Amino acid sequence: MTETCSCPPEPGKAICDLRTSVHGSSCPVYLKTGKLVDSLTLKALLSVPLAQIRPELYRFCSIPDCPVVYYSQDGATTYLEIDLREWVYQKHATEEDVFVCNCFRRTTGSIKEEF
Repeated sequence: MTETCSCPPEPGKAICDLRTSVHGSSCPVYLKTGKLVDSLTLKALLSVPLAQIRPELYRFCSIPDCPVVYYSQDGATTYLEIDLREWVYQKHATEEDVFVCNCFRRTTGSIKEEF
């Protein structure tokens, strides 16, 4: 089963494909199991209304090329980077102005400056 999303498409394609996972804990694009995240993390990082975040188990996809950042374990909800307040370090590890630690507002650039 293939669905479409608003993520950037692959070169030469008009839309990208979201493969619906048969395993609930797998990322719908890369089909790899992501790390469980607390819904409090989503509420802090997402730029969507809090009421929109369902009481569900969510996972984090750290694969840099994947447009999905967070997804519900039941596969019904995905959040892309455009849904976040900040870029995600795992998706932009080479960028010096992306926060490595959101709590302490640390970037790779600020860490390099200290050394």
